Amino acid sequence: MTAEQAIRICKACDRFEWDRLEGATPRIEHFLDAAPDDDRCQLLEDLLRIELEWRRAAGERPAPLDYTGRFPAEAERIERILRESAEAEDESPRRSVGRYELLEEMGRGREGVVYRAREGGIASREVAVKLLSAGSVGSRADALRFIKEVRSLAWIHHDHIVPYHDSGDDRGQLYYVMRLMRGSSLAGLLRDRRGPMEPMDAARLLIRVTEAVHHLHSRHPPIVHRDLKPGNILLDEEGKPYVADFGLAVLLEGEGWADGACGTIPYIAPEQFDRRFGEVGPACDVYSLGVILYELITGRPPFPRGRESILLTLDREPLPPGRLRAGVPGNLERVCMKCLRKSTRDRYASTGELLADLRHFERHEPLSTPPDGPWPRLWHWARREPALAVRLGVIVTCSAIMWGSRVASGRFAALLPHHWARLIERSGVYPGSLSIEAVLVWLNQVIFIAWGLASWAFQRRLNLRRDQGGLQFGWRVVDVAILTLLIELDDAVMSPLTVAFAVLIVASAFWARADQILQTTLLSMAGYVLLVLSFRHFHPAQDDRPWRHVHYLVGLAVLGLMLTYQANRTRALARICGDRD
Repeated sequence: MTAEQAIRICKACDRFEWDRLEGATPRIEHFLDAAPDDDRCQLLEDLLRIELEWRRAAGERPAPLDYTGRFPAEAERIERILRESAEAEDESPRRSVGRYELLEEMGRGREGVVYRAREGGIASREVAVKLLSAGSVGSRADALRFIKEVRSLAWIHHDHIVPYHDSGDDRGQLYYVMRLMRGSSLAGLLRDRRGPMEPMDAARLLIRVTEAVHHLHSRHPPIVHRDLKPGNILLDEEGKPYVADFGLAVLLEGEGWADGACGTIPYIAPEQFDRRFGEVGPACDVYSLGVILYELITGRPPFPRGRESILLTLDREPLPPGRLRAGVPGNLERVCMKCLRKSTRDRYASTGELLADLRHFERHEPLSTPPDGPWPRLWHWARREPALAVRLGVIVTCSAIMWGSRVASGRFAALLPHHWARLIERSGVYPGSLSIEAVLVWLNQVIFIAWGLASWAFQRRLNLRRDQGGLQFGWRVVDVAILTLLIELDDAVMSPLTVAFAVLIVASAFWARADQILQTTLLSMAGYVLLVLSFRHFHPAQDDRPWRHVHYLVGLAVLGLMLTYQANRTRALARICGDRD
Protein backbone atom coordinates (compact mmCIF):
# COMPACT_ATOMS: atom_id res chain seq x y z
CA MET A 1 0.00 0.00 0.00
CA THR A 2 1.43 3.37 -1.02
CA ALA A 3 1.60 6.39 1.28
CA GLU A 4 -1.08 8.14 -0.79
CA GLN A 5 -3.42 5.19 -0.38
CA ALA A 6 -2.79 5.06 3.37
CA ILE A 7 -3.61 8.77 3.68
CA ARG A 8 -6.86 8.39 1.70
CA ILE A 9 -7.94 5.36 3.74
CA CYS A 10 -7.04 7.11 6.98
CA LYS A 11 -9.16 10.12 6.02
CA ALA A 12 -12.11 7.93 5.08
CA CYS A 13 -11.92 6.08 8.42
CA ASP A 14 -11.80 9.40 10.26
CA ARG A 15 -14.92 10.65 8.44
CA PHE A 16 -16.69 7.35 9.12
CA GLU A 17 -16.02 7.63 12.86
CA TRP A 18 -16.77 11.35 12.89
CA ASP A 19 -20.21 10.79 11.38
CA ARG A 20 -20.94 8.19 14.07
CA LEU A 21 -19.82 10.52 16.85
CA GLU A 22 -22.10 13.25 15.46
CA GLY A 23 -25.10 10.93 15.83
CA ALA A 24 -25.45 9.74 12.23
CA THR A 25 -25.47 6.11 11.05
CA PRO A 26 -22.76 5.95 8.38
CA ARG A 27 -22.99 3.20 5.75
CA ILE A 28 -19.86 1.38 4.64
CA GLU A 29 -21.25 1.23 1.09
CA HIS A 30 -21.33 5.02 0.87
CA PHE A 31 -17.63 5.29 1.64
CA LEU A 32 -16.68 2.43 -0.69
CA ASP A 33 -18.56 4.03 -3.59
CA ALA A 34 -16.59 7.25 -3.14
CA ALA A 35 -13.21 5.48 -2.91
CA PRO A 36 -10.87 4.63 -5.81
CA ASP A 37 -10.92 1.00 -6.93
CA ASP A 38 -7.42 0.32 -5.54
CA ASP A 39 -8.48 1.40 -2.02
CA ARG A 40 -11.75 -0.50 -1.66
CA CYS A 41 -10.52 -3.85 -0.35
CA GLN A 42 -8.41 -2.35 2.42
CA LEU A 43 -11.01 0.34 3.18
CA LEU A 44 -13.72 -2.30 3.55
CA GLU A 45 -11.55 -4.19 6.02
CA ASP A 46 -10.76 -1.10 8.10
CA LEU A 47 -14.32 0.23 8.15
CA LEU A 48 -15.69 -3.20 9.01
CA ARG A 49 -13.32 -3.51 11.98
CA ILE A 50 -14.40 -0.10 13.26
CA GLU A 51 -18.11 -0.94 12.91
CA LEU A 52 -17.63 -4.29 14.64
CA GLU A 53 -16.07 -2.54 17.62
CA TRP A 54 -19.03 -0.14 17.85
CA ARG A 55 -21.56 -2.95 17.66
CA ARG A 56 -19.83 -5.07 20.30
CA ALA A 57 -19.52 -2.03 22.57
CA ALA A 58 -23.31 -1.64 22.25
CA GLY A 59 -23.84 -5.27 23.31
CA GLU A 60 -24.59 -6.67 19.84
CA ARG A 61 -23.27 -9.97 18.47
CA PRO A 62 -22.38 -9.36 14.81
CA ALA A 63 -22.71 -12.35 12.47
CA PRO A 64 -21.20 -12.92 9.01
CA LEU A 65 -24.68 -12.90 7.44
CA ASP A 66 -25.04 -9.26 8.50
CA TYR A 67 -22.40 -8.34 5.91
CA THR A 68 -22.02 -11.14 3.35
CA GLY A 69 -25.40 -10.25 1.84
CA ARG A 70 -24.28 -6.63 1.42
CA PHE A 71 -20.84 -7.57 0.05
CA PRO A 72 -21.18 -11.03 -1.53
CA ALA A 73 -17.90 -10.75 -3.45
CA GLU A 74 -16.02 -10.28 -0.16
CA ALA A 75 -17.69 -13.08 1.83
CA GLU A 76 -14.43 -14.89 2.58
CA ARG A 77 -12.70 -11.72 3.70
CA ILE A 78 -15.65 -10.75 5.91
CA GLU A 79 -15.75 -14.14 7.63
CA ARG A 80 -12.01 -13.89 8.35
CA ILE A 81 -12.34 -10.39 9.80
CA LEU A 82 -15.23 -11.40 12.07
CA ARG A 83 -13.32 -14.48 13.22
CA GLU A 84 -10.17 -12.44 14.02
CA SER A 85 -12.24 -9.77 15.74
CA ALA A 86 -14.00 -12.34 17.93
CA GLU A 87 -10.69 -13.99 18.83
CA ALA A 88 -9.18 -10.65 19.77
CA GLU A 89 -12.17 -9.88 22.00
CA ASP A 90 -11.91 -13.23 23.76
CA GLU A 91 -8.19 -12.94 24.45
CA SER A 92 -7.20 -12.09 27.99
CA PRO A 93 -5.71 -8.58 28.26
CA ARG A 94 -1.98 -8.22 27.97
CA ARG A 95 -0.04 -8.06 31.23
CA SER A 96 3.26 -7.00 29.69
CA VAL A 97 4.79 -5.64 26.51
CA GLY A 98 8.50 -5.84 25.85
CA ARG A 99 10.23 -5.39 29.18
CA TYR A 100 7.36 -3.35 30.61
CA GLU A 101 4.78 -4.77 33.02
CA LEU A 102 1.37 -3.17 32.49
CA LEU A 103 -0.12 -2.16 35.86
CA GLU A 104 -3.36 -0.27 35.10
CA GLU A 105 -5.13 1.48 32.28
CA MET A 106 -4.89 5.28 32.45
CA GLY A 107 -6.77 6.36 29.35
CA ARG A 108 -8.21 5.16 26.09
CA GLY A 109 -8.59 6.89 22.76
CA ARG A 110 -9.66 6.03 19.24
CA GLU A 111 -6.28 4.59 18.27
CA GLY A 112 -4.51 3.64 21.47
CA VAL A 113 -4.62 2.77 25.13
CA VAL A 114 -2.25 4.29 27.71
CA TYR A 115 -1.14 2.20 30.70
CA ARG A 116 0.81 2.90 33.83
CA ALA A 117 3.63 0.38 33.64
CA ARG A 118 6.82 -0.66 35.40
CA GLU A 119 10.04 -1.03 33.48
CA GLY A 120 11.90 -4.29 34.16
CA GLY A 121 15.61 -4.65 34.75
CA ILE A 122 17.85 -2.41 36.83
CA ALA A 123 15.84 0.79 36.30
CA SER A 124 12.55 -0.57 37.70
CA ARG A 125 10.85 2.78 37.22
CA GLU A 126 7.21 3.55 36.50
CA VAL A 127 6.45 4.84 33.01
CA ALA A 128 3.51 5.40 30.69
CA VAL A 129 3.12 2.95 27.80
CA LYS A 130 0.86 3.68 24.85
CA LEU A 131 -0.31 0.62 22.90
CA LEU A 132 -1.86 0.71 19.46
CA SER A 133 -5.32 -0.76 19.92
CA ALA A 134 -5.34 -4.36 18.73
CA GLY A 135 -7.99 -6.36 16.91
CA SER A 136 -10.81 -4.39 15.41
CA VAL A 137 -9.22 -0.95 15.63
CA GLY A 138 -5.64 -1.80 14.70
CA SER A 139 -5.92 -1.11 10.96
CA ARG A 140 -2.95 -0.46 8.70
CA ALA A 141 -3.78 3.23 8.50
CA ASP A 142 -3.81 3.43 12.30
CA ALA A 143 -0.46 1.63 12.45
CA LEU A 144 1.04 4.08 9.95
CA ARG A 145 -0.17 7.02 12.01
CA PHE A 146 1.09 5.41 15.24
CA ILE A 147 4.57 4.90 13.75
CA LYS A 148 4.61 8.53 12.60
CA GLU A 149 3.75 9.66 16.14
CA VAL A 150 6.64 7.61 17.55
CA ARG A 151 9.08 9.08 15.04
CA SER A 152 7.92 12.62 15.81
CA LEU A 153 8.39 12.12 19.55
CA ALA A 154 11.80 10.49 19.15
CA TRP A 155 13.20 13.60 17.44
CA ILE A 156 11.86 16.15 19.92
CA HIS A 157 13.45 17.19 23.22
CA HIS A 158 11.99 20.07 25.19
CA ASP A 159 11.18 20.85 28.83
CA HIS A 160 7.46 21.11 28.06
CA ILE A 161 7.04 18.17 25.68
CA VAL A 162 6.36 14.71 27.12
CA PRO A 163 9.77 12.92 27.15
CA TYR A 164 10.04 9.88 24.90
CA HIS A 165 11.87 6.81 26.33
CA ASP A 166 11.45 3.77 24.11
CA SER A 167 9.33 2.03 21.48
CA GLY A 168 8.98 -1.41 19.97
CA ASP A 169 6.94 -4.16 18.38
CA ASP A 170 6.10 -7.06 20.70
CA ARG A 171 4.64 -9.91 18.62
CA GLY A 172 2.76 -7.50 16.40
CA GLN A 173 1.78 -5.15 19.23
CA LEU A 174 3.16 -1.65 18.54
CA TYR A 175 3.92 0.48 21.59
CA TYR A 176 6.00 3.37 22.80
CA VAL A 177 7.09 4.46 26.23
CA MET A 178 7.10 7.96 27.70
CA ARG A 179 7.44 9.65 31.05
CA LEU A 180 4.60 8.95 33.48
CA MET A 181 2.64 12.13 34.28
CA ARG A 182 1.14 11.70 37.72
CA GLY A 183 -0.98 14.81 37.47
CA SER A 184 -4.06 15.32 35.35
CA SER A 185 -4.51 16.83 31.92
CA LEU A 186 -5.44 20.46 31.37
CA ALA A 187 -8.91 19.27 30.41
CA GLY A 188 -9.18 17.42 33.73
CA LEU A 189 -8.01 20.52 35.58
CA LEU A 190 -10.68 22.67 33.94
CA ARG A 191 -13.30 20.02 34.65
CA ASP A 192 -12.32 19.77 38.32
CA ARG A 193 -12.24 23.56 38.75
CA ARG A 194 -15.69 23.94 37.16
CA GLY A 195 -14.73 27.45 36.21
CA PRO A 196 -12.06 29.59 34.56
CA MET A 197 -8.52 30.17 35.79
CA GLU A 198 -7.14 33.47 37.00
CA PRO A 199 -5.99 35.44 33.93
CA MET A 200 -2.35 35.70 35.03
CA ASP A 201 -2.19 31.97 35.89
CA ALA A 202 -3.71 31.15 32.50
CA ALA A 203 -1.18 33.36 30.71
CA ARG A 204 1.76 31.79 32.54
CA LEU A 205 0.56 28.27 31.76
CA LEU A 206 0.06 29.14 28.10
CA ILE A 207 3.56 30.64 27.94
CA ARG A 208 5.00 27.22 28.80
CA VAL A 209 2.81 25.49 26.22
CA THR A 210 3.65 28.11 23.57
CA GLU A 211 7.36 27.63 24.26
CA ALA A 212 6.96 23.95 23.42
CA VAL A 213 4.99 24.65 20.26
CA HIS A 214 7.49 27.31 19.22
CA HIS A 215 10.23 24.70 19.61
CA LEU A 216 8.32 22.43 17.19
CA HIS A 217 7.88 25.24 14.66
CA SER A 218 11.55 26.24 14.92
CA ARG A 219 12.85 22.84 13.87
CA HIS A 220 14.10 22.12 10.36
CA PRO A 221 11.79 21.05 8.89
CA PRO A 222 9.10 22.57 11.14
CA ILE A 223 6.61 20.27 12.90
CA VAL A 224 2.97 21.35 13.19
CA HIS A 225 1.07 19.59 15.99
CA ARG A 226 -2.47 20.00 14.51
CA ASP A 227 -4.25 18.61 17.60
CA LEU A 228 -3.52 21.08 20.38
CA LYS A 229 -6.30 20.96 22.98
CA PRO A 230 -6.57 20.77 26.78
CA GLY A 231 -6.80 16.96 26.66
CA ASN A 232 -3.38 16.79 24.96
CA ILE A 233 -1.65 18.99 27.54
CA LEU A 234 -0.60 16.84 30.49
CA LEU A 235 0.36 18.12 33.93
CA ASP A 236 2.90 16.68 36.35
CA GLU A 237 2.65 16.68 40.14
CA GLU A 238 3.74 20.34 40.29
CA GLY A 239 1.28 21.47 37.62
CA LYS A 240 3.95 21.87 34.94
CA PRO A 241 2.39 21.42 31.46
CA TYR A 242 3.64 19.04 28.77
CA VAL A 243 2.44 18.84 25.16
CA ALA A 244 1.51 15.26 24.20
CA ASP A 245 -0.12 13.16 21.45
CA PHE A 246 1.70 13.72 18.16
CA GLY A 247 -0.49 11.35 16.14
CA LEU A 248 -1.59 14.15 13.78
CA ALA A 249 1.71 16.05 13.74
CA VAL A 250 3.14 16.73 10.29
CA LEU A 251 6.47 17.90 8.89
CA LEU A 252 5.96 20.96 6.72
CA GLU A 253 8.60 19.74 4.27
CA GLY A 254 8.54 16.27 2.82
CA GLU A 255 5.11 15.09 4.00
CA GLY A 256 3.00 18.03 2.94
CA TRP A 257 -0.59 18.39 4.03
CA ALA A 258 -3.38 15.91 3.49
CA ASP A 259 -6.60 17.42 2.18
CA GLY A 260 -9.26 18.19 4.74
CA ALA A 261 -9.35 19.18 8.38
CA CYS A 262 -7.40 17.37 11.07
CA GLY A 263 -7.79 17.82 14.80
CA THR A 264 -10.60 18.21 17.30
CA ILE A 265 -13.56 20.56 17.01
CA PRO A 266 -13.60 23.41 18.13
CA TYR A 267 -9.79 23.71 18.15
CA ILE A 268 -9.43 23.38 14.34
CA ALA A 269 -8.42 26.59 12.52
CA PRO A 270 -10.77 28.00 9.83
CA GLU A 271 -8.24 27.61 7.01
CA GLN A 272 -8.36 23.84 7.43
CA PHE A 273 -12.01 23.98 6.35
CA ASP A 274 -11.75 26.76 3.77
CA ARG A 275 -8.54 27.92 2.07
CA ARG A 276 -9.90 31.44 1.50
CA PHE A 277 -8.72 32.21 5.04
CA GLY A 278 -5.11 31.41 4.14
CA GLU A 279 -2.68 28.57 3.69
CA VAL A 280 -2.54 25.88 6.35
CA GLY A 281 0.64 25.75 8.40
CA PRO A 282 1.95 26.90 11.79
CA ALA A 283 -0.90 29.42 12.02
CA CYS A 284 -3.21 26.45 12.71
CA ASP A 285 -1.40 25.87 16.00
CA VAL A 286 -1.59 29.60 16.80
CA TYR A 287 -5.37 29.41 16.43
CA SER A 288 -5.56 26.32 18.66
CA LEU A 289 -3.49 28.07 21.34
CA GLY A 290 -5.94 30.98 21.18
CA VAL A 291 -8.88 28.62 21.73
CA ILE A 292 -7.09 27.08 24.73
CA LEU A 293 -6.39 30.53 26.21
CA TYR A 294 -10.02 31.55 25.64
CA GLU A 295 -11.21 28.42 27.46
CA LEU A 296 -8.78 28.96 30.33
CA ILE A 297 -9.95 32.52 31.05
CA THR A 298 -13.70 32.09 30.34
CA GLY A 299 -14.33 28.45 31.24
CA ARG A 300 -15.71 27.58 27.79
CA PRO A 301 -14.43 27.44 24.20
CA PRO A 302 -15.25 30.29 21.79
CA PHE A 303 -17.93 28.21 20.05
CA PRO A 304 -19.95 25.22 21.30
CA ARG A 305 -18.61 21.77 20.46
CA GLY A 306 -20.22 19.75 17.69
CA ARG A 307 -21.23 20.28 14.09
CA GLU A 308 -22.51 23.79 14.83
CA SER A 309 -18.97 24.81 15.75
CA ILE A 310 -17.74 24.24 12.17
CA LEU A 311 -20.12 26.82 10.69
CA LEU A 312 -19.51 29.27 13.53
CA THR A 313 -15.75 28.91 13.09
CA LEU A 314 -16.12 29.88 9.44
CA ASP A 315 -18.66 32.71 9.78
CA ARG A 316 -18.61 34.20 13.27
CA GLU A 317 -16.19 36.09 15.48
CA PRO A 318 -16.20 34.90 19.12
CA LEU A 319 -17.35 37.17 21.90
CA PRO A 320 -14.44 38.94 23.64
CA PRO A 321 -13.58 37.14 26.90
CA GLY A 322 -14.36 40.32 28.84
CA ARG A 323 -18.00 40.04 27.76
CA LEU A 324 -18.27 36.62 29.39
CA ARG A 325 -16.21 37.27 32.49
CA ALA A 326 -15.57 40.54 34.28
CA GLY A 327 -12.01 41.38 35.17
CA VAL A 328 -10.23 39.94 32.11
CA PRO A 329 -7.30 42.28 31.40
CA GLY A 330 -7.61 44.13 28.12
CA ASN A 331 -4.14 43.18 26.89
CA LEU A 332 -4.73 39.48 27.49
CA GLU A 333 -8.04 39.77 25.67
CA ARG A 334 -6.23 41.39 22.73
CA VAL A 335 -3.72 38.54 22.61
CA CYS A 336 -6.49 35.95 22.69
CA MET A 337 -8.62 37.61 20.02
CA LYS A 338 -5.64 38.10 17.70
CA CYS A 339 -4.95 34.36 17.85
CA LEU A 340 -8.58 33.69 16.89
CA ARG A 341 -8.74 35.85 13.77
CA LYS A 342 -10.24 34.08 10.77
CA SER A 343 -7.54 35.05 8.30
CA THR A 344 -4.01 33.79 8.88
CA ARG A 345 -2.76 37.27 7.87
CA ASP A 346 -4.55 38.83 10.85
CA ARG A 347 -3.17 36.38 13.41
CA TYR A 348 0.28 36.34 14.94
CA ALA A 349 2.73 35.56 12.16
CA SER A 350 4.45 32.96 14.36
CA THR A 351 4.33 31.41 17.80
CA GLY A 352 7.43 33.51 18.53
CA GLU A 353 5.38 36.71 18.23
CA LEU A 354 2.61 35.20 20.37
CA LEU A 355 5.15 34.16 22.98
CA ALA A 356 6.65 37.68 23.05
CA ASP A 357 3.25 39.30 23.70
CA LEU A 358 2.39 36.77 26.41
CA ARG A 359 5.66 37.58 28.16
CA HIS A 360 4.95 41.32 27.78
CA PHE A 361 1.62 40.75 29.50
CA GLU A 362 3.26 38.72 32.26
CA ARG A 363 5.71 41.59 32.92
CA HIS A 364 2.93 44.23 32.69
CA GLU A 365 4.55 45.75 29.60
CA PRO A 366 2.84 47.16 26.48
CA LEU A 367 2.14 44.61 23.77
CA SER A 368 4.24 44.62 20.61
CA THR A 369 1.15 44.55 18.36
CA PRO A 370 -0.94 47.74 18.09
CA PRO A 371 -4.68 47.62 18.80
CA ASP A 372 -7.14 47.45 15.92
CA GLY A 373 -8.33 50.66 14.29
CA PRO A 374 -12.00 51.71 14.12
CA TRP A 375 -12.80 49.99 10.80
CA PRO A 376 -11.31 46.61 11.77
CA ARG A 377 -13.14 46.83 15.10
CA LEU A 378 -16.41 47.55 13.28
CA TRP A 379 -15.81 44.60 10.92
CA HIS A 380 -15.00 42.21 13.76
CA TRP A 381 -18.07 43.40 15.68
CA ALA A 382 -20.29 42.74 12.65
CA ARG A 383 -18.89 39.19 12.35
CA ARG A 384 -19.19 38.65 16.10
CA GLU A 385 -22.83 39.79 16.31
CA PRO A 386 -24.13 39.37 12.75
CA ALA A 387 -27.76 39.12 13.84
CA LEU A 388 -27.67 42.63 15.32
CA ALA A 389 -25.51 44.00 12.49
CA VAL A 390 -27.89 42.68 9.82
CA ARG A 391 -30.93 44.12 11.54
CA LEU A 392 -29.32 47.52 12.01
CA GLY A 393 -28.41 47.43 8.33
CA VAL A 394 -32.04 46.64 7.43
CA ILE A 395 -33.25 49.48 9.66
CA VAL A 396 -30.89 52.01 8.08
CA THR A 397 -31.75 50.77 4.57
CA CYS A 398 -35.51 50.92 5.19
CA SER A 399 -35.21 54.42 6.62
CA ALA A 400 -33.17 55.54 3.61
CA ILE A 401 -35.70 53.99 1.19
CA MET A 402 -38.59 55.73 2.91
CA TRP A 403 -36.93 59.15 2.94
CA GLY A 404 -35.59 58.67 -0.57
CA SER A 405 -39.02 57.88 -1.95
CA ARG A 406 -40.44 61.00 -0.27
CA VAL A 407 -37.71 63.25 -1.62
CA ALA A 408 -38.01 61.77 -5.11
CA SER A 409 -41.78 62.25 -5.19
CA GLY A 410 -41.60 65.72 -3.62
CA ARG A 411 -44.25 64.91 -1.05
CA PHE A 412 -44.59 63.16 2.27
CA ALA A 413 -47.15 60.56 1.21
CA ALA A 414 -48.11 58.86 -2.00
CA LEU A 415 -51.02 56.64 -1.01
CA LEU A 416 -51.22 57.41 2.69
CA PRO A 417 -53.67 55.20 4.62
CA HIS A 418 -55.97 57.97 5.71
CA HIS A 419 -57.62 55.82 8.37
CA TRP A 420 -54.36 56.15 10.35
CA ALA A 421 -54.38 59.90 9.76
CA ARG A 422 -57.91 60.14 11.19
CA LEU A 423 -56.91 58.11 14.25
CA ILE A 424 -53.98 60.43 14.97
CA GLU A 425 -56.11 63.52 14.36
CA ARG A 426 -58.76 62.35 16.82
CA SER A 427 -56.11 61.49 19.47
CA GLY A 428 -54.81 65.06 19.50
CA VAL A 429 -51.23 63.95 20.11
CA TYR A 430 -49.62 65.71 17.14
CA PRO A 431 -48.49 69.38 16.91
CA GLY A 432 -50.90 71.45 14.95
CA SER A 433 -48.14 73.09 12.90
CA LEU A 434 -47.28 69.76 11.17
CA SER A 435 -49.34 67.90 8.62
CA ILE A 436 -50.69 64.49 9.44
CA GLU A 437 -48.41 63.03 6.77
CA ALA A 438 -45.33 64.56 8.40
CA VAL A 439 -46.39 63.23 11.79
CA LEU A 440 -46.66 59.72 10.37
CA VAL A 441 -43.22 59.99 8.76
CA TRP A 442 -41.62 61.05 12.03
CA LEU A 443 -43.56 58.33 13.85
CA ASN A 444 -41.92 55.86 11.48
CA GLN A 445 -38.52 57.14 12.55
CA VAL A 446 -39.43 56.65 16.22
CA ILE A 447 -40.42 53.05 15.42
CA PHE A 448 -37.13 52.55 13.57
CA ILE A 449 -35.28 53.66 16.70
CA ALA A 450 -37.41 51.36 18.88
CA TRP A 451 -36.64 48.48 16.50
CA GLY A 452 -32.92 49.14 16.87
CA LEU A 453 -33.16 49.26 20.67
CA ALA A 454 -35.20 46.05 20.76
CA SER A 455 -32.61 44.33 18.56
CA TRP A 456 -29.82 45.47 20.87
CA ALA A 457 -31.72 44.12 23.89
CA PHE A 458 -32.30 40.73 22.24
CA GLN A 459 -28.61 40.48 21.31
CA ARG A 460 -27.58 41.23 24.91
CA ARG A 461 -29.85 38.48 26.19
CA LEU A 462 -28.59 35.99 23.60
CA ASN A 463 -24.98 36.67 24.63
CA LEU A 464 -25.81 35.63 28.18
CA ARG A 465 -27.93 32.53 27.49
CA ARG A 466 -27.05 29.07 26.22
CA ASP A 467 -30.64 28.06 25.35
CA GLN A 468 -31.32 30.52 22.54
CA GLY A 469 -34.12 28.91 20.54
CA GLY A 470 -37.01 30.74 22.18
CA LEU A 471 -35.24 34.12 22.17
CA GLN A 472 -34.31 33.82 18.51
CA PHE A 473 -37.88 32.98 17.53
CA GLY A 474 -39.17 35.87 19.63
CA TRP A 475 -36.70 38.20 17.93
CA ARG A 476 -37.94 37.13 14.49
CA VAL A 477 -41.56 37.71 15.55
CA VAL A 478 -40.67 41.23 16.75
CA ASP A 479 -38.80 41.94 13.50
CA VAL A 480 -41.73 41.00 11.27
CA ALA A 481 -44.29 42.69 13.53
CA ILE A 482 -42.40 46.01 13.58
CA LEU A 483 -41.69 45.86 9.85
CA THR A 484 -45.37 45.18 9.13
CA LEU A 485 -46.35 48.17 11.29
CA LEU A 486 -43.83 50.42 9.54
CA ILE A 487 -45.12 49.44 6.11
CA GLU A 488 -48.72 49.94 7.22
CA LEU A 489 -47.88 53.45 8.48
CA ASP A 490 -46.09 54.21 5.23
CA ASP A 491 -47.98 53.28 2.05
CA ALA A 492 -49.18 49.79 3.08
CA VAL A 493 -48.63 47.27 0.29
CA MET A 494 -47.76 50.14 -2.07
CA SER A 495 -44.70 51.01 0.05
CA PRO A 496 -41.22 50.23 -1.33
CA LEU A 497 -40.42 48.91 2.14
CA THR A 498 -42.15 45.62 1.29
CA VAL A 499 -38.83 44.51 -0.18
CA ALA A 500 -37.56 44.29 3.41
CA PHE A 501 -39.52 41.03 3.88
CA ALA A 502 -37.27 39.39 1.29
CA VAL A 503 -34.23 40.99 2.91
CA LEU A 504 -35.16 39.46 6.28
CA ILE A 505 -35.50 36.01 4.71
CA VAL A 506 -32.10 36.31 3.01
CA ALA A 507 -30.52 37.54 6.26
CA SER A 508 -31.93 34.55 8.17
CA ALA A 509 -29.92 32.26 5.84
CA PHE A 510 -26.58 33.58 7.14
CA TRP A 511 -26.67 30.99 9.94
CA ALA A 512 -27.50 28.04 7.63
CA ARG A 513 -30.37 26.98 9.89
CA ALA A 514 -33.32 25.61 7.95
CA ASP A 515 -35.74 26.12 10.85
CA GLN A 516 -34.83 29.83 11.14
CA ILE A 517 -35.28 30.37 7.41
CA LEU A 518 -38.67 28.66 7.34
CA GLN A 519 -39.89 30.55 10.41
CA THR A 520 -38.83 33.89 8.93
CA THR A 521 -40.43 33.02 5.59
CA LEU A 522 -43.76 32.06 7.16
CA LEU A 523 -43.79 35.11 9.44
CA SER A 524 -42.97 37.43 6.51
CA MET A 525 -45.74 35.92 4.39
CA ALA A 526 -48.18 36.33 7.30
CA GLY A 527 -47.16 39.98 7.70
CA TYR A 528 -47.68 40.67 4.00
CA VAL A 529 -51.10 38.99 4.06
CA LEU A 530 -52.13 41.27 6.94
CA LEU A 531 -51.01 44.31 4.93
CA VAL A 532 -53.02 43.13 1.91
CA LEU A 533 -56.16 42.57 4.00
CA SER A 534 -55.82 45.97 5.64
CA PHE A 535 -55.27 47.74 2.31
CA ARG A 536 -58.18 46.01 0.61
CA HIS A 537 -60.43 46.84 3.57
CA PHE A 538 -59.65 50.57 3.69
CA HIS A 539 -58.75 51.19 0.02
CA PRO A 540 -60.59 48.60 -2.12
CA ALA A 541 -60.77 50.89 -5.14
CA GLN A 542 -56.99 51.40 -5.31
CA ASP A 543 -56.14 47.68 -5.38
CA ASP A 544 -56.67 47.18 -9.10
CA ARG A 545 -54.10 44.37 -9.53
CA PRO A 546 -54.75 41.83 -6.76
CA TRP A 547 -52.80 39.04 -8.49
CA ARG A 548 -49.51 40.82 -7.86
CA HIS A 549 -49.93 40.05 -4.14
CA VAL A 550 -50.14 36.35 -4.95
CA HIS A 551 -47.03 36.65 -7.10
CA TYR A 552 -45.15 38.38 -4.28
CA LEU A 553 -46.17 35.72 -1.74
CA VAL A 554 -45.12 32.94 -4.12
CA GLY A 555 -41.79 34.72 -4.59
CA LEU A 556 -41.22 34.86 -0.83
CA ALA A 557 -42.07 31.16 -0.51
CA VAL A 558 -39.75 30.16 -3.35
CA LEU A 559 -36.95 32.28 -1.90
CA GLY A 560 -37.37 30.66 1.51
CA LEU A 561 -37.43 27.13 0.09
CA MET A 562 -34.32 27.75 -2.03
CA LEU A 563 -32.41 29.11 0.95
CA THR A 564 -33.62 26.21 3.12
CA TYR A 565 -32.30 23.72 0.58
CA GLN A 566 -28.96 25.52 0.47
CA ALA A 567 -28.77 25.59 4.28
CA ASN A 568 -29.40 21.83 4.51
CA ARG A 569 -26.76 21.24 1.85
CA THR A 570 -24.24 23.41 3.70
CA ARG A 571 -24.79 21.52 6.93
CA ALA A 572 -24.50 18.18 5.18
CA LEU A 573 -21.16 19.26 3.72
CA ALA A 574 -20.03 20.51 7.12
CA ARG A 575 -20.47 17.01 8.53
CA ILE A 576 -17.81 15.78 6.14
CA CYS A 577 -15.53 18.72 6.86
CA GLY A 578 -12.50 16.68 5.94
CA ASP A 579 -13.52 17.03 2.27
CA ARG A 580 -13.32 20.81 2.34
CA ASP A 581 -10.52 22.45 0.37
